[in-house]
Amino acid sequence: MSRLLTILVIVGLAGGGVWYFFFATPGQKHGAKILEEIAVSKAKNLPKAASNIKTAGSSSGPVAIQNARTCRENLALIQSSKRKVEQDLAIGAGEVPLSAILKVMQRPTLPRCPDRGDYIIGPVNTDVRCTIGANGTAKPDDDHMLPVR
Repeated sequence: MSRLLTILVIVGLAGGGVWYFFFATPGQKHGAKILEEIAVSKAKNLPKAASNIKTAGSSSGPVAIQNARTCRENLALIQSSKRKVEQDLAIGAGEVPLSAILKVMQRPTLPRCPDRGDYIIGPVNTDVRCTIGANGTAKPDDDHMLPVR
């Protein structure tokens, strides 16, 4: 009985993984070697591919900055609608009804944060927030929060 040769190449990419499994009998070592070389070649290109991946709060690249800008625009729209509802309904304390905010915004639902953060409306006299927030980077242009007033 021929012995089975197993070659496993694991290539990790941004927390996920691309797994290559090669199984070959001793007579097929040449084919397995070619497949291994292909996997190694792909692994050498990973830094270039990984540089194109953006995750929420992890980068100050152009995509992260644009997403943060869109999020801040969404927050400003929700905030101004919330303030209008507070004034129109003379709400002095407690929660502002989401249905009233959506009516002022003329939308069936709240806009979505492009980086999948969640918007928190909060009680009266508090700012609307995104769960991504300041994200701990040095530059404020990739923050998902309203400017401090």
